[in-house]
Amino acid sequence: MTIGRKFPVVSIKGIPEIDLDNFSLVINGLVEKPITLNYSDLLSFPSITRNIMLKCVDGWSFVGEWTGIPLRELLEEVEIKHNAKTIVFYSADDYSTSLSLKDSLRENVLLAYKLNGQPLPREHGFPLRLVVEGKYGYKWIKWITHIRIIRGRYRGYWERQGYSNNADINKPGKAKLYKLKRIYGKIKG
Repeated sequence: MTIGRKFPVVSIKGIPEIDLDNFSLVINGLVEKPITLNYSDLLSFPSITRNIMLKCVDGWSFVGEWTGIPLRELLEEVEIKHNAKTIVFYSADDYSTSLSLKDSLRENVLLAYKLNGQPLPREHGFPLRLVVEGKYGYKWIKWITHIRIIRGRYRGYWERQGYSNNADINKPGKAKLYKLKRIYGKIKG
C-alpha cells in the first residue's frame, strides 16, 4: 500500500482558524460523565496508527497513515447511557454528521491528530479529524469541537442533501445515486 502525500481539501465554509490555547472537545448528551478535553488531554490518551483509505463519493481516494485516539476509548470514558443510539459530531466550520453507536465503537474509528507521522495539516482537520475506515469521506468530519450522544437518528450536512446516512463504501446506495442525479439530472426509481 502506497501512502499518499496530497489530497483535495473539501469544506463547507473554508478552513477555520483554531487557536490551540482555546480549543476544547466537549462530549455530552446521553452520558453519565460529560467531559471537556483540551488538546493536551487528548494527546494523553492511548493512540494507534493505521494505514486507512479515505474515499470520496466524487471518485478520488487517498491512503494515509493516521494516528489518533480510538473513539471507543473516549466513549467508554463518558459512560454512554443504555438508550443512546447515535453519536453526532460537530465541527468548527458548522459542519455536522453522525455515526450509529455500533459503528462508533468499532476499532477502525479514530479521532486523528496526525497524518503520515506529522501533526494533522490545518486544511485536513487540525487539531482533530474523524477517521472512519469503510465509510465515505463525508463522514470523516474535520475540526471536531463537540460530540453529542443522542437517542434518535441524526442527518448531518450532506445527509440532508440526499447522501446516505450509513455512507458504507461497499454499499454505496443513495450516496452514489445522489452523485448520479447531480451529474445526469433526475433519475427515476
